[in-house]
Amino acid sequence: MGEKRCPKCEIYKGKETKMNSLREGVWLAIAVFFLMLLFLVRLSVADPTTAPLSNIVRIHMDSMKGSCGTGFIFEKGRILTAKHVVQEAKKQLIIRYSNGTTEKVKVGKCRVSKKYDLAEIPVKKDRLGIKLEISKSGHYIGKRLYTAGYPDNWGILWVTTGIMSSDVVSLPSPLLKKIFLSDIDVVRGSSGSPVFGYTDKLVGVVSAKYLCVTAVVSTEALEEFLNE
Repeated sequence: MGEKRCPKCEIYKGKETKMNSLREGVWLAIAVFFLMLLFLVRLSVADPTTAPLSNIVRIHMDSMKGSCGTGFIFEKGRILTAKHVVQEAKKQLIIRYSNGTTEKVKVGKCRVSKKYDLAEIPVKKDRLGIKLEISKSGHYIGKRLYTAGYPDNWGILWVTTGIMSSDVVSLPSPLLKKIFLSDIDVVRGSSGSPVFGYTDKLVGVVSAKYLCVTAVVSTEALEEFLNE
């Protein structure tokens, strides 16, 4: 005669098997969740589209039809840009924020650096953006960077990427003091754009196109200017 099976034991074993399968499924789901979370964190650090782009403003000289530059909200009430952007205006700057609102600021109220291509514009309507952090990791050749600004008169925000191509240096031009060179691509209108590392921390401010590379004012100069 064959061995008799206990119906209750079979039911118990079946339930136990289902519970084990359920536990394995739960642990697998948890593992997948954390892997996805890790992927998203890495993506948010490495993807320029997650940058604080709402901080970036377009700067018109004297009128909406005048020449343009770029600036960025550094913290509430303070927009930073390149010195020569402010100096190109005769009477006023018109700040266009990322939500389309505008604000007029008289040139005489702006503060410009005596040594570096940096300027500060006092504003009141900067309700967008976040307080930016200055990178403390230092400058080194090969560091991955990106910038965003409003080139020429296109009126669109343009993000470009590159690397740090030189150490911090000072060149013969009066404005090119404590700058580093980068292969990020900029054109007229990009002056004053913020330059970020891939952690969204500020590493410099676009000054000008110099030969075939871009000159970026370093955070060393920026911190000196902010503390004047």
